[in-house]
Amino acid sequence: MRCPSYLVRCKNAAGGEHRIRLPLPKDLTLGTYKPAREGSVDLACPVCRQLHRYAGTEVQHSFEEVADVRHLPPDPVPMRIELACAHPGCGQRAVIYAVRSPEEERSAALARVSQSEVFVDCAAGHPLVLPEAARWKVTEGPNCNPF
Repeated sequence: MRCPSYLVRCKNAAGGEHRIRLPLPKDLTLGTYKPAREGSVDLACPVCRQLHRYAGTEVQHSFEEVADVRHLPPDPVPMRIELACAHPGCGQRAVIYAVRSPEEERSAALARVSQSEVFVDCAAGHPLVLPEAARWKVTEGPNCNPF
């Protein structure tokens, strides 16, 4: 059986080729993927723990071969994280996205994201500085899909 998947190729050039698996869009029409958001989003990679900016045009659609429908890979759980940049004197609001497997505890996923190496700029133009996770507003579920 062929199972659809949506992926973004991680921008970590030194980390080896790997992809960030995204949840399937709610209005899935295979082969006609259109991002739900215009522009770009900041997305944390669960593999290498780097935070990069991605455009919806970077989402790739493919099919995975699955021998048994009972072994379909579960969709990752999308997380939307609102925070204020912790750069001294800044406080600009920022939104970053991450995904976790359904088996990963939310607290473990947030700890992983908090340790991300950041490669995006704050709206004020300097590198985004993540505050402690206790200061984040985190929501998760289908309405938090990054694209």
